[in-house]
Amino acid sequence: MILLFGVRATAAVTATVWFVCHFCGYSAPQRVIEERRRLTLFWIPLFTVSLTWVNECSACGRRVPLSREQAERAGAWEAWQATR
Repeated sequence: MILLFGVRATAAVTATVWFVCHFCGYSAPQRVIEERRRLTLFWIPLFTVSLTWVNECSACGRRVPLSREQAERAGAWEAWQATR
């Protein structure tokens, strides 16, 4: 009997905020990206193995890891800006 296990990675942009990048110095949109890794069995996702967030500058492409609280705060900031 052959069982095919694997890990599938997915990424989704959860928020986009504007501020000056620490690395390149440009005021550019910064994407907050949620990255998930899921264990799969026969290409069917079973459960999430890891969940991380990163901030990616659209000007230089540098990535900075974020905590869950920072990612949620960025989402709330984006929602607040959309109502203005």
